[in-house]
Amino acid sequence: MYRKGKWIFVLPAFMILAMILYPFGVGVYYSFTNYRLIFPVIRFIGFRNYIDAILSQDFWYSLKITVFFTAMSLAIELMAGIGIAHLLSRKFKGIGIIRLLVFTPMMIPPVISSMIWKTMMAPDGVLNYLLSFLGAPKIQWLSSSDIALFSVALINVWIYLPFTTLILLSGLESLPQEPFEAAKVDGANSMQIFSYITLPLLKPFIILVILFRTIDSMKTFDIIFSTTKGGPIDSTRVLQLAIYEEGLKWNNMGYALSEIMLLWLMIYLFSQVAFKSFFGKGASS
Repeated sequence: MYRKGKWIFVLPAFMILAMILYPFGVGVYYSFTNYRLIFPVIRFIGFRNYIDAILSQDFWYSLKITVFFTAMSLAIELMAGIGIAHLLSRKFKGIGIIRLLVFTPMMIPPVISSMIWKTMMAPDGVLNYLLSFLGAPKIQWLSSSDIALFSVALINVWIYLPFTTLILLSGLESLPQEPFEAAKVDGANSMQIFSYITLPLLKPFIILVILFRTIDSMKTFDIIFSTTKGGPIDSTRVLQLAIYEEGLKWNNMGYALSEIMLLWLMIYLFSQVAFKSFFGKGASS
């Protein structure tokens, strides 16, 4: 009786797996068709959508913008996250309030945060008002093609920096204290301890941040759509926004789904290579 009933316990897992795989399978199937929202007739066209996407300059341009956006966001998040995590790992009066303030952006929906920052980055917004006290000229944060991508990357950093900080802080608090105590006895200064002990021991958590935040940033849509909608002059037209326009604005769903599958394949390959490169050696040794 027990053996017959044990499948009940794994049934929810199979149901969740089916809920994940079924939409993915449908998307893969339609990516091989000429599926359009306004035409009921669907024909199988093989790899034509994939070939058109690979040969499209718009696809590679949007991918380049996405990579730049991801690289800028990740670089700033890592540097700021390590610094803030070091600050939060110390014990002093008021640390609880500081931690609450640092993690506050995680409680605000990204779309709401993006709209707030869009208002602050307006030509007559708060940021330019504060910069005027330093004698700096007004900056066209979101309306200049030279700085718009950097501006939305800053918004992305502000929203997700608490997540990065949380992982790095948990890593710092889990590190063994013996190497640090031995280094202090040997006369090592703070910079040497950070460079030769803290960073190497923190490496698994840094790689975890890189994996999660690279995948998230490559899929960014809401921040861009809420602030610039891809402008000005397509300077912030990330791949997710291009896919949205192709599928829902131009009704070319089959082609849009092929671009989604190409993006998924690139993210999957990056994750596999990064995981095996950084964790494979440690696991095998």
